[in-house]
Amino acid sequence: MGRWVNKLLQTKPKSDYNYGYINNKNSSNNKKTKNSIDFKTIISFILIVTIIALILISYICQSVNITRLNYTLTKLSKEYDKIQEENHKLNIELARNKSLARIEKLARNDLHMSEPDRVEVVVLNKEEEIKKDTVPEQKKTYFAQVLGKFFNKSVKAEELDN
Repeated sequence: MGRWVNKLLQTKPKSDYNYGYINNKNSSNNKKTKNSIDFKTIISFILIVTIIALILISYICQSVNITRLNYTLTKLSKEYDKIQEENHKLNIELARNKSLARIEKLARNDLHMSEPDRVEVVVLNKEEEIKKDTVPEQKKTYFAQVLGKFFNKSVKAEELDN
């Protein structure tokens, strides 16, 4: 009995029997499913490859941009250092040219200047000038009155320019 059951379970379909009605339905559905799965797989694969390519291109663009900015930063840093050094040199030259010893040397040697023999200082206070002008007319002498009238009537130099 065991052999007969084994043979029954291990039977293969007969090649001469027509299974067409079963195979036709299944094979047309299987072909469509296989074609649509293959098409979906190809489309999804192309989409994934395109997304990965876009990500790589954006990464490369960012790397190139960062490299370009680093070169620009290095160039500007060198230019800044050069300008700072030039500014430092100009400040030293300015301090040297502003020194009083150098100015005195230039005045004596190049411009042939010398210190004056005597120093005269005249200080005018506006209050004293006002007091002198407010002297009453009666206390002035006749000559001072005539001169005062003459100068008051005469044309001033400032008025000639206008």
